[in-house]
This record gives sequence, structure tokens and C-alpha cells, in this order.
Amino acid sequence: MSKNTLVSKQYRRRSPFKDVFHRLTKNKGAVVGLCIIGALILLLLASFLIDYSAVTKTDLSNRFLPPSWQHLFGTDDMGRDVFLRVVYGTRYSLSIGFGATALAAIAGVCIGSVAGYYGGFVDDIIMRLTDILASIPAMLLGMVIVSILGGSVPNLIFAIGICSVQYYIRITRASILAIRGQEYVEAAKVIGMSDAKIIFTQILPNAFSPVIVTFTATIGIAILVAASLSFIGLGVSVPMPEWGALVSSGRNVLRTAPYLSTFPGLFIMLTVLAFNILGDGLRDALDPKLKR
Repeated sequence: MSKNTLVSKQYRRRSPFKDVFHRLTKNKGAVVGLCIIGALILLLLASFLIDYSAVTKTDLSNRFLPPSWQHLFGTDDMGRDVFLRVVYGTRYSLSIGFGATALAAIAGVCIGSVAGYYGGFVDDIIMRLTDILASIPAMLLGMVIVSILGGSVPNLIFAIGICSVQYYIRITRASILAIRGQEYVEAAKVIGMSDAKIIFTQILPNAFSPVIVTFTATIGIAILVAASLSFIGLGVSVPMPEWGALVSSGRNVLRTAPYLSTFPGLFIMLTVLAFNILGDGLRDALDPKLKR
């Protein structure tokens, strides 16, 4: 192979997606985050192979067994295998995290697009309502909504989604304000495109980078808030093994059986850390100033 061919392959222009992915893989933290998230997704898939009766079956003769080869994370106060319960709980925590974040992203992007594109009175009304929502602590708002609707996975997704929607409204509005005056937007108006078509086909595709970064970051926040609500008894109902509920179930025996809270707590920590460092990596990879 000639030297010119090698040089042309080395500097061949990549597609935008490949370019972002290439720079993302150069970030060691982002790669670690991707690996952890990949492992969690595998555990999520594995949880569907576990029968629900296996994680709720009690065996009082094997209460509070320490971690061993037979029970990797030990057993709880009812003799249930903590490892199976943690793995099974992956479906609840990840479902709540992704579901709540997707709900917040869809609603926030749509509302933020309207505020940023039209501006004026519409923008003022939307942003004042967003300010009111932002002034209420997310944990407190989540507690109120879940207390009214009841503790279940769909209600948690709705409550946490409402708490997170403000981030997407602000970031989408700011991105559209920076783009709506561009020439291609004006050209789209001249040729008679509808406002909705201009927003979704001309503006949003060019303003989606910060939304993607925010999406990865808020997944971790959603999982943490869901675990906190379950910890205080307002989340997923017992005996469903959601991670926050598992941490709560072991808080009364921390001195004698610390592993009951330690292992689900580690899963929460690693999951939130993985999404945060992935978000940092995506921010760097999508930043035009870092392009070579």
C-alpha cells in the first residue's frame, strides 16, 4: 500500500457521528462510564431471566448470612438472596431513570422550543413558570407528587420527570435563541415552511448537542432521586427490590450486617458516576472548539 494511500486514509473525513464517537473513545473516563453502563444493561437483561418468586422467597433458617460463594451479597432478614434482589432491582432503577429522563426531555424540548422560537410574551410566561418550578426542591416536589399519586414505578417516572423538565426547557431555549436568527432559518421562513417544521427540521437538529449531554447527566440524578424516595418509603412499594428500598431495608442492622445496604448503595453510586462521567465525555466530544 502506497504512502499516499495511508495518508489519505488517516486524514479521510469522518461522518459527524463517527467524529464524535472517535473523540469520545479518546476520553478514558467516558470509556469507563460506557463500560459500566454496558454492564448494567447486561444485568438488566439478566434480570428478566430471574423469576420474581426467587427474589421474594423467604428462608428464615438462612437469615443474615454473610457474603459467600453460595450467596455473593449475603442474605437479608428474611433469608432472601441479596445478590438476586440487587440484580432484579436493576430493572426498576434503570427503568425509572431512563423513563423519567425521557419524559422530561420530550416535554422540556417541546416547551423550550416554543419559548425560544417565539420569544416575547410566550417566552416570559413559560420562563416565569419554569422559575417557579425551579424554586421548589426536586426532592420535596417528588415527595408531594408521589404522596398524592401513590408509590409505583409509573408514578415515580412521572414525579421525577416533572422535577427534571426545567433543565431541558432552559437548555433548549438557550440553544434556540442562539440559532433562530441564522440565515437558513430565515430562508426556511421565506419558502413558506410552517413554524413546527422549522423548529423540528431546521433548528433542533443543530441545537441538540447540549440536550444530549443534559440527558446523560439527568439519568443519574433521576436514579438518585428515585432511590432517595424509596429509601424514605415513598418510592417502589415493598417487596419490590428497588435499590433505594434495599438500602433502606438494611439501615437498622448496619452494625451487624452492613452488606445489606453496602452492595445496593455501591450499585447506585457506580450508576450515577458512570452517567456523570459519560456526560462529561460527551460534552467534550460534542464541543466544536475541541475539534481538530
